[in-house]
Amino acid sequence: MRRKLPLLMVLATIGAVVPASAGNARPGGLLQASTSSGPSVGRQVAIVPECSNKKDDDGDGLVDMADPGCTGPLDNDEYNPPPPGGGGGFFAVSDPFQTSLPNAHDLGAMTHGHVRWVHTGLFWPQIEPRRGLFNWSRSDKIIGDLASRGIHVLPYVYATARYVAKNPYKPPLRSKRARRAWQTFLRTLANRYGPGGKYWSNPALYRLHHPGAAPVPITYWQIWTEPNLTKYFLPRPSPRRYAKLVRISHEAIRAADPHAKVILAGLPAYAKSTAWGFLNRLYKTKGIKHSFEGVAVHPYAASVRLQARALKRTRKVIKHRHDAHTPIWITELGWGSGPPDHFHLNKGVQGQAQYLKKSFKMVLHHRRRWNIKRVFWFRWRDPIQPRCYGSIACSAGLLSRNGDPKPAWQAFMRFSRR
Repeated sequence: MRRKLPLLMVLATIGAVVPASAGNARPGGLLQASTSSGPSVGRQVAIVPECSNKKDDDGDGLVDMADPGCTGPLDNDEYNPPPPGGGGGFFAVSDPFQTSLPNAHDLGAMTHGHVRWVHTGLFWPQIEPRRGLFNWSRSDKIIGDLASRGIHVLPYVYATARYVAKNPYKPPLRSKRARRAWQTFLRTLANRYGPGGKYWSNPALYRLHHPGAAPVPITYWQIWTEPNLTKYFLPRPSPRRYAKLVRISHEAIRAADPHAKVILAGLPAYAKSTAWGFLNRLYKTKGIKHSFEGVAVHPYAASVRLQARALKRTRKVIKHRHDAHTPIWITELGWGSGPPDHFHLNKGVQGQAQYLKKSFKMVLHHRRRWNIKRVFWFRWRDPIQPRCYGSIACSAGLLSRNGDPKPAWQAFMRFSRR
């Protein structure tokens, strides 16, 4: 739990940058006075502590002194520590900060909703824009903020750095130089965020920004994203080439952390190259099943029945290839709250909650039979962006754009302790 910062009423001059609380600035923290003609320059305005502002600042449904996280009306931190014993973990969320960074409201809501795992991307061109030049600011922020709340991260590592390939979705396989660069990057990630990694052990990193919080090192790594789609695996999907990427990735990660586990990229179930068809061809690569510890599926479909069909077929392939001990990770599953459309994935605001329940009940019913390890709901919050790729990319959030919970969030919380 982060350190409490009592705060008296602060007078701020409009135009000055004043955070809502020390070390925890976020949009909305500064109460700006304005008129129809624009802001009143030089006008002073009071900034009210979180425990007196009549708002649910940490997203747990409790306001001000009704929230046990408040020690008094001048307390500027409504956040509650995680419940004893942790609990939950089977139902999780995917890509919560794809277009943003964590804020106190989102993190508080996740804590309240018993979110124990998050699936998020690590984009190589962004982290290493030039060979040997690393920008850790975004990944440190996301992984560190989640860890401080006791939340585990399953990262999917994807895209090729610009110094290796012009197009990020051309996998780093064409040359020995490209393959070595990818392996070096993976080892660097594991040495930073894995058990005993630099991010956790260096006093100037995690321990400085989250004093007293326990590290939550990354022990599972997912390789690439949706390689059975041409969009993400150029020039065309190839189980053989993806198997090669998995093999060199497993070697690199295990060199840094011998106990780490590698998960295959999430496969959209009903792509032109189906998840089970792609997986079956991947298994034909000699010895490949020793290079991963989990299979991942994105069972998007027009009905829950078709979702179940995809998972059943995937499990059938795994068993047929004598790999039954390997679990399935559902790293994306979702329904949209937008108006129903011809893709049949948007179900309206109430329908989204209803279909979440149906899908989750289906997964629970088959959880042991199909050896399903974990389910990540796509996505946490509707993004603030003009256009989205995919019919539900802008409507699948459990929270709306402004952070208000949808009915689907209440439905999610009924399952999230499991």
